[in-house]
Amino acid sequence: MLEDFNNACHNGIIKQAMSIYHYSARSQINAFCKNPSGPRARALFAIGGCLNEGRYEITKCENVARDRIAPLENLATKTPDADNQTQGKMKIAQICCAFVHQLRCVETRLARLKQSCTAKQVTGVVGFLRALSDNNTGMFCGDYTADSDKCDQYQFVVANNSTHAHKYHSMVTPLVRVIANL
Repeated sequence: MLEDFNNACHNGIIKQAMSIYHYSARSQINAFCKNPSGPRARALFAIGGCLNEGRYEITKCENVARDRIAPLENLATKTPDADNQTQGKMKIAQICCAFVHQLRCVETRLARLKQSCTAKQVTGVVGFLRALSDNNTGMFCGDYTADSDKCDQYQFVVANNSTHAHKYHSMVTPLVRVIANL
């Protein structure tokens, strides 16, 4: 279904970047499901109830990340006080820190659902979400990861045209569009 959407709605570098994202996510899902009675699949099934109960909380966190990424699409590639390379690095840092903050948000919000999510399940959900995007974040983020403190004090840049952030229903499309325009 995602491939059909990508083929119908995108072209060029955006289509290629979306294909890489879909491939990475699909390969992680397949790794969990390859052996339905194996330890990875059992771990996924163990967090299923928490994922299901926490889906609205997870979506809220994704929306915040999306709203931090989408304005970068309209931010000029070059500003008077920064060259293209500096501006590109700032955009990458903001994307990566938005993802780090999304994971922390998910962890915090799911931890509040004590009747539905145990601490072990919350850790499992966050680990699962990280696994879905580790290939992509590992390639782009460098020091701006959940394992470093670079995003702890990161000041997010908000573009003047931030009213269009809600035009996307997912953070994937604005993410790919920003990366394609670096």
